[in-house]
Amino acid sequence: MVCPARAATATPAKILFLNIISLNQILKHFEQIARDTTSEHADIAFDAMTANQKQKDS
Repeated sequence: MVCPARAATATPAKILFLNIISLNQILKHFEQIARDTTSEHADIAFDAMTANQKQKDS
C-alpha cells in the first residue's frame, strides 16, 4: 500500500501510519456504498408500500 520509494526511507511507524490512512479511506468508500445501497433499498420499499396502499384504496 505504500509507495516503494517512500518505503525505503520510511520508518515502520510511518509505514503503519500510511497504511492506516489508506485503510481508513477504503473503509469510508465502503461506508458510502452501504449508505447508498440502504437508501436505494429504502426507496424501493417505500415505492412498493405506496403502490400497495394505492391498490388497496382503489
